[in-house]
Amino acid sequence: AMESVPLFMTAAPESVDDNPTLQALQALLYEGSPDEVAENFKNQGNEAFKERRWKDAYHYYSQGIAQKPDCKLLSVLYNNRAAVCLQEGSAVT
Repeated sequence: AMESVPLFMTAAPESVDDNPTLQALQALLYEGSPDEVAENFKNQGNEAFKERRWKDAYHYYSQGIAQKPDCKLLSVLYNNRAAVCLQEGSAVT
């Protein structure tokens, strides 16, 4: 039973559809203006980059780009994603 509580999960579930708490947490990722949401994804990407989790970093930067933030933040996200590709040695998908 404790495994269904996000604080005590040891692995991410395949789907959040049957867990209202996870649905609420996931909705928070997209709360705010496009710039705020993109900034959040950039920060998560930066953390993943520091931890050398290249695929995660690439994914977070891509999510930020998808929010269509202002030009300055968009250029940072593209540059950060390119840095991931350079570290990885090829395009990450």
